[in-house]
Amino acid sequence: MYQSLQALNPDTLKGKHYRPYSNFLFAEKDMAVEIVYKELPDALATMPLGFMRPTPNGPLKLMALLSVLPDKNTYVNPEGKWVGDYVPAVLRGYPMAAVPHPQEPDRSVMCIDEPALCDAGEGAQPLFDEEGNPGSALAKVLEFWQMIAEERKTTQAACRVLDAAGLIVPWDITVQGDAGAAPLNGFYRIDEARLNALEPAMLASLRPSGALTIAYAHLFSRKRVQFLQKATSQHAAYMAKRKELDLQLDGLFGNDDDIGFGF
Repeated sequence: MYQSLQALNPDTLKGKHYRPYSNFLFAEKDMAVEIVYKELPDALATMPLGFMRPTPNGPLKLMALLSVLPDKNTYVNPEGKWVGDYVPAVLRGYPMAAVPHPQEPDRSVMCIDEPALCDAGEGAQPLFDEEGNPGSALAKVLEFWQMIAEERKTTQAACRVLDAAGLIVPWDITVQGDAGAAPLNGFYRIDEARLNALEPAMLASLRPSGALTIAYAHLFSRKRVQFLQKATSQHAAYMAKRKELDLQLDGLFGNDDDIGFGF
């Protein structure tokens, strides 16, 4: 999604403007995006929710799965329109991003995706005023990202509880692509059998952090994977048919006996 993030610094970005997104082509290759606890009611009805580890032994992140193919977002059509009923918050916050501070994990640094930077012009919004304060449009975006950053802390804490309880296992998802069936690696799910087998006291301990809510939201959303698999199969069938048609057209017009028209 992001090409090159730059810290929002009024000293280095004085006089600069930015263009808010007008379509979702910036996310067309996002196979999954992070979501936060507050989004669960809307997200679980629209897209499958799962977990990822940014690093092999790193902390879990709650994710919305947007495709079963790498570098593909099923919810973004070729014109850049979002075709689902809910758009994840981090996408609505583009071109800004709250990035964890490298030395202070509890703090975030606000950044902007450099391709969105521009000079003054139609549709452009000033980043800062003459005093170095955020412009009115940027101030609203920063407030939105403040909400995301706070919800992210709650969400990650709940994911740590689920992980510590031994409920996270690899998610075996099958992808039916051009080369046939293949596994989709890197995603994790809740082991429903383990969850149901927890002692009442252990189960109750998952509630205060919101971990139990996340677990059930994930379980209820899993069938949405079938939508992604179906969409992938339909796309593969369409591309195969298109390739067949292109070959037929090559056979029809790819010779020296050109068809001429007298007008």
